[in-house]
Amino acid sequence: MIVALGVFAHNEESNIASLLQDLARQVVPDSVELKAWILCNGCTDQTAAAARRAIYSAPGLTSDWQVVDWSEGGKSRTWN
Repeated sequence: MIVALGVFAHNEESNIASLLQDLARQVVPDSVELKAWILCNGCTDQTAAAARRAIYSAPGLTSDWQVVDWSEGGKSRTWN
């Protein structure tokens, strides 16, 4: 089974690493393939870079975790 997770982020540079580390510590059954997208929308800080650093340095996070960085903000735009 595949479980897809979307994390919406706007100017969360100071919080995103902690959130991703917490997610990485979750116990996921072997039968579940977890895919995650960190959806940075219209950030004026370094949220996307901080998310990428956290993904590459956290044990348990794989290439199935992607960071998408949109220059324009808005939850509805990001959702679609």
